[in-house]
Amino acid sequence: MLARDEAVLAEVCAELGRLGFRYDEATALARLGGWRASAELLEQALRAFDELGAARDVARVCRVFRGLGLPLPYPWRGGRRSYGSQLSPREHEVAALAAAGKSNREIATRLFLSQRTVESHVARVLRKLGGRSRRDLEDLLGPRP
Repeated sequence: MLARDEAVLAEVCAELGRLGFRYDEATALARLGGWRASAELLEQALRAFDELGAARDVARVCRVFRGLGLPLPYPWRGGRRSYGSQLSPREHEVAALAAAGKSNREIATRLFLSQRTVESHVARVLRKLGGRSRRDLEDLLGPRP
């Protein structure tokens, strides 16, 4: 019975979208995503509700994500914004000092960081820029202004 209900609801979602009933489509997507424990369908519902400014529905779908143990997509998961493959301002600052030949200890002292934090920043910079060692940083960062 549930499989048939899911199939019908999937057809209803498609038809509501075709007719332009965005809120109803998002509601159906959220229901179907909850039934199937589908992060993809739930994210579609989340984005649609967000575009419509339906804050309570966004919160409801976030609760469904959490209840199913699914990771919330950005930007609804909260926390600091991610820089992705770009360097954060702090990573860029650490990388510039490392490229200038400063040791982790010197960078840590200058920027009031722990050596371990500097090590993490350098490792992240190398990963993001595709470098193998600190010696690569000068070329990877490009010319200094």
